[in-house]
Amino acid sequence: MKNTSAKEISAGIFRFGNPNFRVTKKQILFSTLILCLSLLGLSGFWFKSRYKFDNQMSVKLQELSNVDYPANPAPLGKNFQRYSHRKLTIIKRDNTHFDFVLNPTDKKTAQIVIKNVDLGLLVPKAPEWVKKDQGLETIAFTDREWNRQQISFPANSKNLEIVGGDGFEKQNLVEVALANNCLNAGLWEILLFTKDDGNKSLYYQSWFTFPMGHYKNIFENINKISYWQHWWKLEHWQDPSGTIVKTNLLRNVIDEKEVATQFPLDERIIVSAEQSRKVRTTLATNITKWRDFYDANNEIKFASFRSPGFYDQNKPWGNE
Repeated sequence: MKNTSAKEISAGIFRFGNPNFRVTKKQILFSTLILCLSLLGLSGFWFKSRYKFDNQMSVKLQELSNVDYPANPAPLGKNFQRYSHRKLTIIKRDNTHFDFVLNPTDKKTAQIVIKNVDLGLLVPKAPEWVKKDQGLETIAFTDREWNRQQISFPANSKNLEIVGGDGFEKQNLVEVALANNCLNAGLWEILLFTKDDGNKSLYYQSWFTFPMGHYKNIFENINKISYWQHWWKLEHWQDPSGTIVKTNLLRNVIDEKEVATQFPLDERIIVSAEQSRKVRTTLATNITKWRDFYDANNEIKFASFRSPGFYDQNKPWGNE
C-alpha cells in the first residue's frame, strides 16, 4: 500500500493499494451524514415502539417457577404454579382507568378480569405544594416510584370477574393484587391469592411492563406537568443523593430536644410477618440476635432486588 502523504490527507484524498480508488472529503461527509441519519432513524423507531399505545394491548407476562425463583419471600400455596401460562390484555377505559384481563391458555384455568382500576394510585403523583421546589419534587417522585405501591381486591369485589376454569379459582380465590414494584417505571406485577390451612397464600404471580405510552399519559394527566421533565429518573434508577431538600418547606420548628434511645443488641431478631419470609433473602447462618450483624466473623449478604421485581441470590449485596 502506498504511503499517504500529509498533502494528500489535507486534500482529503486517500489511496488504498488501488490508485484509481479515491475517497474525497465530500464522500466522507456524506457517509457520516448517512450514518447519523440511520442512528436517528433507529432511535426514532425505538422511541416510537417504546411509547406506542392503543386502547387495547396484549402485554407479555413473565412467570417464574420455584426453580427460577428460589428466594421468593412470598407465602407460596399448595396450588402455586398449577394455574399458570396466562396471557394479559390491558384495556383503556378513560384517562386513568383500565381493565386487566388475565386470559387462560387451557381449560382448567379461569379468565380473571380486574375491572376499572384507577392507575392514578400506581403511577407516581407529587402533591401540588412540592412542585414549588425542584428538590422536593424530585424526592417526591423518587419516593413514589421506588417504594412498592400495591392495590388489592377481595374476591367479592365489584372490580373482579372470574369466568370458566375447573372451578378452583371461582371457589377459592380470596384476593387479587396489582403492584408497582419499587423499581424502574412500568415494572409491575399481578398476584393471585387463596387460603391454605386458614392462611393467605400465593398461587399465581407474574411480572410485566405496563405500556410506557399509557404510563406517560397517566403521569401527565394526574400531575399536570410534562413527563419528559422526570422520565430519565423514573425509567433509570438514579440515587437522589445530593438533592437539596429545604426542610423549612416541610415543617415549622416549634421546639427541639434530644430523646434518649437504646439499641438492645441482645434482642432476638424479629421473626414474624414479613421478616420471617425475608429469611430467604438474607444470605447468612446462625443469625439470631441483632448483635450477630456486628460480629466481624459473620459474613452477611442480602439478595439483590432487581428487574423485573424479584430477589436474586446470585447477585448479593453486602452489609454495612
